[in-house]
Parts: sequence; structure tokens; C-alpha cells
Amino acid sequence: MRKQPLGVALFLVALGAFACKPAPVQTVEHWLAAHVVEDWPKLIQNSSQIDQPLLKRWVQKSQTSSLSEALPPKPKEYEIIEISKKEKGRRLVYVKLVLKNPLPYASEKVGHKLPENFPRTRNVRRNYLAVEEGGVWRVKNDLPRVEERIKGALKIDLLIDGGKLSQARALIDSLPEPPDDGRAVTDKDHLKLGLEKRLSVKAKTSTTS
Repeated sequence: MRKQPLGVALFLVALGAFACKPAPVQTVEHWLAAHVVEDWPKLIQNSSQIDQPLLKRWVQKSQTSSLSEALPPKPKEYEIIEISKKEKGRRLVYVKLVLKNPLPYASEKVGHKLPENFPRTRNVRRNYLAVEEGGVWRVKNDLPRVEERIKGALKIDLLIDGGKLSQARALIDSLPEPPDDGRAVTDKDHLKLGLEKRLSVKAKTSTTS
């Protein structure tokens, strides 16, 4: 039997290992690989149907701020750990991520220099939601709801800054529920909690001034 060169053999082993991975895991890997290099067509292809229209609009208009605000943070590296939860047509895929630590870069922009050994990356773990749509698995971030919540939060911030606290409270109460994505694994709405904290601080400073 003719032996394959070592490089070819290793490639075939890796290819076989990838082919054995469940379809939701492969989809999350494709999505993350596209996100790392900002391959927007590939990322859109592996995104859920509910997310694709917004992604296409943002990419066509080069709205990079919208992309960075609405999408999960872009990793420098990633490693898929496991499928953490299974439901019909839904899988939560647990991933270890290496993200850029924003503190050193932000400090440099304002003229402060942190110690040279200050870490420039940070390790986090989070779930990504893969959903089955017509027999195809795609990553869902529920971007329409993400966008709606971002717009609502900006309006609330303006109302709080302007001292219109009762209007801000009404908008906080009517803020849409958290997006149906991989992060929605707790009962806490951190965006709403943060806005309520801001409102409480503003109310206290208003009564003491």
C-alpha cells in the first residue's frame, strides 16, 4: 500500500475530524472564522434569516459601529468546548474566546501608559445559539431586537441626562426583552439593570442638589 506524505495524512485526519463534528458546531466555527477576519459574506451566510437583512444593510452602508455594537465581540482566537444545551431545532454551543482587552488601548488613546506586562487580551467563555432553519443550521444573534434595545437605551440615556426621569422610567419599563441568543441564559436583564442604576443615581443627585 502506498503511504501518504505526513502532511497529507495530517490534513486528511483533520478533515475527517471536522466532518464528524455536529452540524451546529460546524456552523458556529464557520461563523466565528468569518467574524475573526471580517469576512462579511461568509458571516451573513452562516447567520440566521432574522439577522441577515440587518447585516446586509450594515455591510452595504459600511456601518461598522452598528456591527461592533450589535454583534458579539470579535475574538482573536476561539476554541469550541461543547454543546451545552440541546432543544428541538436549537443548540447552545459553548466556546472559549480570547478577546482584545480594551483597557490598554483606551489608556494609550488618552495618553496614559499601563505597565508593559499588563495583559492585552482576556479569556472569556460564552454560548452561541445555533438554530435550524429549513434543514440548515445558522447562528442567531436576534439582531432586530438588539438594535431596538440599543436605540431604546440611547433614548433613555438622553432622558436621564436631561432630568426627565419619569419619561426615562416609562421607557425602561417598556424596553424589549433581551435578545433570543446564546447569551440569554440567565434571568437578569443587565441592560435594564444598568439603566435603572443610572436612573436611581440621577434621582438621588437631583434631590440633594
